[in-house]
Amino acid sequence: MVSILAKCDGTEKEDYYTKEMSLINNVCSNSHTISLPVGDTTKSVASCARLCSDQMRCVGFFYKSADDMCVLCNDTFVSADPSSLAVLPGSIFYQRSECNGWLRGFGDTKLKIHFDAVNRNTAQSMCEADNGHLVKIKDMALMSQLSNVLTTCSSYQNFGYWTDGTLDGVTGTYQFSDGSEVPMDSPEFWEAYAPDQYDTCIRLRYMRVSNMYRWNDMDCERKYLFICEY
Repeated sequence: MVSILAKCDGTEKEDYYTKEMSLINNVCSNSHTISLPVGDTTKSVASCARLCSDQMRCVGFFYKSADDMCVLCNDTFVSADPSSLAVLPGSIFYQRSECNGWLRGFGDTKLKIHFDAVNRNTAQSMCEADNGHLVKIKDMALMSQLSNVLTTCSSYQNFGYWTDGTLDGVTGTYQFSDGSEVPMDSPEFWEAYAPDQYDTCIRLRYMRVSNMYRWNDMDCERKYLFICEY
C-alpha cells in the first residue's frame, strides 16, 4: 500500500479512494490533510492515532476500517456537526484531545511532553534524536506560561519533568546546555529551599498546594517525564 492520500481539494489521490477523497473538502480546509508516510500499512485506529499524535498540528483523523483508510487533518480543520461526518462513507472521525503531549501557544517554539520516564541523559538523547533539546526555561514569562499549560490538563499534573540545566562542578553554578547561566536571582523560578546544590540536574516539580510548577534540583539518575523543545 503506497501513501494514502491527498489534498483536501481532491486533486491528488489514489484511484481506489477517488470518491471518498473528492469529498474531503467538506470538512477540511483546502490542502491541509496530512498524508501518511510512503509505504505505511496502517491497519488499526491505534496506529492512525499514533501518527496523529506525532504531529503537532494534527487535531483529528478519519478512519475507514473497510479500506484501512486514514486521513489526518491539521489545526485548520473546520469542525462539523455529526451528520456531516458521513462525507467519507463508512468512516469515523476521531477528535484529538487537547492534552496530547504537544504544548501550544509558544509561538514558533514547539514543545512536546514525552511520557517515558527516563533519567536525565536519556531524556536529552531522545530530544536530540528528533533534532531538539530539553526545554530551556530562560525567563519567568516562559516559566509561568509553561506552568499554566501543565496545570490545565489533569493528565499533565503530578509528574516531574526534566528540563535543560545542570550543575557545573567547576564553577558551582547551574548552566544551560549552551553554556548560559540558569536564572538564580529570582526565587520565583525555584521551589522553597531549592536548589540545595547537592543534586546536579534540574526538573520541574508540581506543587499541589499552589497548583504550579517550579524547579528543584534532583539526582540525574532518577526517572521522570521530560519536555523537548524543537
